[in-house]
Amino acid sequence: MYHDRLFKQLMRSDFPGFVQLFFPSVFAQTDFSTLEWLDKEFFADLPSGAVTAQLHYQVVGLPKLSAEDYLKQGTLMAGALGASMSPGQWSRAELKLYCLETVARAPAFESWAWSEVANTSPRVGGG
Repeated sequence: MYHDRLFKQLMRSDFPGFVQLFFPSVFAQTDFSTLEWLDKEFFADLPSGAVTAQLHYQVVGLPKLSAEDYLKQGTLMAGALGASMSPGQWSRAELKLYCLETVARAPAFESWAWSEVANTSPRVGGG
């Protein structure tokens, strides 16, 4: 799906920003310099009787979060994900406009946008 690909690109471009936005205490304790992205999901075929690790994770339910609370931070990640949050007092159109303005003003936007332009090849066939 197209939105899944965009979300993965957003995570790759600013994963520390995502963690900082939603899990500030984890962000403060994490060294992101050794982060390595895998190209594909990886599932090992474990032999029977193998010991497996338990994974604990947090869910970020965007539709239940107040966009206004997160957009105040003015980050690229807040602007990008804010449109999927609860608009509160704003109309959906006002929320989307505010999200676009937040993304455009975010300090990380210019470098992110240029890296996306550099990694985009023109489409053949006008699509």
